[in-house]
Amino acid sequence: MALASVARRPASPNKPDVAAKTKVTTKSVVEVRQDFPETWLFNIEMTGADGEFLKKETLPHTITEWVGSAACVSPEDGFGMSDTSSIKGFQLFFISYTLPATAVRGEEFYVVVSVFSYADKALPVTVSLEEPQGYEVVNGSINGDICVKPGTSENLRIKLKATTVGKINITVSAATAKDASVCGGSEVASSLAKDAIRQSLVVEAEGFPVDTVQSILFCPTDSEKQTFEVSHKLDLPNDMVNDSARAYVDVTGNVMGPAIRNLDRLVTLPTGCGEQNLVKFTPNYLVLDYLSDIGKLTDTIKNKAIRNLNKGYQRQLTYRHQDGSFSAFGETDKTGSMFLTAFVLRSFHEAKRHIAIDANIIRAAQDWIVSKQQDNGCFPDIGHIISSGIQGGLGKEKSPTAITAYVLASLLIAQYENETVIDAAKNCLSEHAGSSPYETFLVAYAEALAGNKDAAKKRLADMKPFAITKDGAESYLNPNGTKAVNVETASYAILTNVKLGNGPTDALPLVRYLTQNMKPSGGFYSTQDTCVGLEALSHFAKLVYKDPVDIEVSVKGGLEQKVEISQDNKLLVQRNKVAEVPSVLDIEATGSGCGLIQTSLRYNTKTAPETNKFHIGVAVECASGDCKKKRIVGAVNYLPIGKKAGMSVVQVKMLTGIVPVKESLTELTSNSNNKVIRADYENNEVVLYFPEVSNAVESFKFEVEEVVEVENAQPATAKIFDYYAPENSATTSYSFEKSQPPTSTASTTEAS
Repeated sequence: MALASVARRPASPNKPDVAAKTKVTTKSVVEVRQDFPETWLFNIEMTGADGEFLKKETLPHTITEWVGSAACVSPEDGFGMSDTSSIKGFQLFFISYTLPATAVRGEEFYVVVSVFSYADKALPVTVSLEEPQGYEVVNGSINGDICVKPGTSENLRIKLKATTVGKINITVSAATAKDASVCGGSEVASSLAKDAIRQSLVVEAEGFPVDTVQSILFCPTDSEKQTFEVSHKLDLPNDMVNDSARAYVDVTGNVMGPAIRNLDRLVTLPTGCGEQNLVKFTPNYLVLDYLSDIGKLTDTIKNKAIRNLNKGYQRQLTYRHQDGSFSAFGETDKTGSMFLTAFVLRSFHEAKRHIAIDANIIRAAQDWIVSKQQDNGCFPDIGHIISSGIQGGLGKEKSPTAITAYVLASLLIAQYENETVIDAAKNCLSEHAGSSPYETFLVAYAEALAGNKDAAKKRLADMKPFAITKDGAESYLNPNGTKAVNVETASYAILTNVKLGNGPTDALPLVRYLTQNMKPSGGFYSTQDTCVGLEALSHFAKLVYKDPVDIEVSVKGGLEQKVEISQDNKLLVQRNKVAEVPSVLDIEATGSGCGLIQTSLRYNTKTAPETNKFHIGVAVECASGDCKKKRIVGAVNYLPIGKKAGMSVVQVKMLTGIVPVKESLTELTSNSNNKVIRADYENNEVVLYFPEVSNAVESFKFEVEEVVEVENAQPATAKIFDYYAPENSATTSYSFEKSQPPTSTASTTEAS
């Protein structure tokens, strides 16, 4: 077996390994180049009996040098690693240009098209834009002529204006001009030369984005009329940005459908720490297990999930300590985290059915956990608690019961067999009563896993009087609990019911509550609730998968559509765009079985959402006398007097055409005066992690540089939120033109 990896090494187009006098030739019809991957090949392949492997591949469109190597594993010869080898993707005539990462409607930006030629004579070249769709050319033509001297490059600036929200394609082509006058009296090449590149640009609406979702699990036969009916109102606020509203209706016959469809993007939050990384890991083996059990696993889903598992596994190891434990930020933290190590233990054990995981890693995590068990059998909550909610509901509890129940469940899932350790943990749980619904259901689940079914059944029965039932959904609210913790609570109740062998009828009301809180992506609010919630739904879905489904769903209002759900397509998520917003959707369903309907509405507002939890201010200041260099400065604090938020994340969206200076982000985390423990740049946002945010103002700053010239630049947004309670947030905007010192209003304020 060989693992081949080929990655991109930036090549200097000014120094090609070709003779300067090589003749330029092209096809009569130019191929539009649009395949520009950062990594070209990363595959596992099997060699033949002779130990050789041969495969033909087409080079991507990037003008660059690709550097590759191979690692081989053999039962007889062990492990081997090849030397690196390289190949250059090159052509004698080509163009390149840079677009901003994103743009805002109404902005004007310059596309600088560079034309390279290695002909032995000058080339008169016509540069053309494909007929604009979604943008327009400002004060100019879509065509321009330049003369490219031998072995050099020439630039042509084109000014564009983004006019339509959405994804637009910008295609630029260049070809030898028929009229050579642009080259003056220079001798010109007689051969033809052509090249074309297509790149995509996402144009966003102005203002502050808002996402809402209405989700409901329905079973038509539950109604006396044998018909399910519901209305979803799609209302828009008065300060909505024009043409920013988008609405969709998703229909599926399986509660796992959204997660299966969106394995790569279950949550939209950043995932830059060791606990958050697992939200990109755990759901993949849950989906693999579920689809394998029901006989519906396809090669496409299998390959994607295994790829995600391998990436998540390698990334998770970067958060490992030398003693075998894990923590949110690895060796940066003083000690490992009991909760996170237990979370990793159960996740790695479950995933090893699908990918190769070092048994020593699992054993070391297990040994570290057991070594910390106290004399009374309880497990301590070791490790820096980044947030009162980093462990979901665990962070809300003061007794050792919750962490002990979580660790015990993890040891049992990982098939740990030391009865002395297990019995001691069970004794700890028996001596501590649950102080909240979350803790009670978590303990019940651990007891069910340990075979103490009578105790688990009693806890379920004791909680029934506290159930909140509405529209067929059953939930339990925790004191001062977040939405994410309440989702976890229902999830552990479902898992306990399933483990006890109770039928789907007992768990269905709890499943209804989970689906009411499910995002269209298939995830929930944060990390733990998404992982535990999907685990609960996957176990429930196995119980009901064989139940026949034959449903017709009719949607009227802003959308006229009929959707059929059958046994053959019930795993499929059928999406339809709502034609008219605002509107009222009247939804009706008849037939047998159950289905899931989700109506999502997205729009932008002109004003930021109100908040009473955080303050955030962001501004731009000059970093040099002539202000050619700039820096972004910001300040945040928590508003409720005498309280603080746990791990909080700041997302600073970049102004169009601007990118952060990487060295500046590194300085943020290395400076002892800053409380930023991690700084990332992803999806055109700078993401900053704070271990906690109190009433005291915390500031940050980093330098930025311009990569695309922009005129009429629109403001960008900045947001702070509690990672484990995302509903607690604050948003602002900033721009080059309207910048004020960010600390001017960042004073501690009494919040209601």
